[in-house]
Amino acid sequence: GTNNKELLDSPFYVGYHHTRIRGEDYNELIEETIREIHGRFGHKTFIQFEDFSFENSARFLREYRAEAPVYDDDIQGTAVVS
Repeated sequence: GTNNKELLDSPFYVGYHHTRIRGEDYNELIEETIREIHGRFGHKTFIQFEDFSFENSARFLREYRAEAPVYDDDIQGTAVVS
C-alpha cells in the first residue's frame, strides 16, 4: 500500500491499492506473518526486514531476535560494511 494519492489513483500502480496499514493492525499483521513463517518453515527460518522504517525495524529486531534469526540490512548491514 501507499499513502500517495497519485499512485493510488494510477492504473499503472502495481502495488496494493489501499493506504498503508498503521498502528495495532500493522503490528498484528507482522506478528501473524512471523507466526505463519515459523509454523510453516520452523523457528530457525531467517527473516529479513527489508525497507521497513528504522523505528519499526529496530523494534522488530528487539522483539523477535530471541525467537528467530532476524536481520535488517539497513541497520545491521551498514555497520558491517563501515
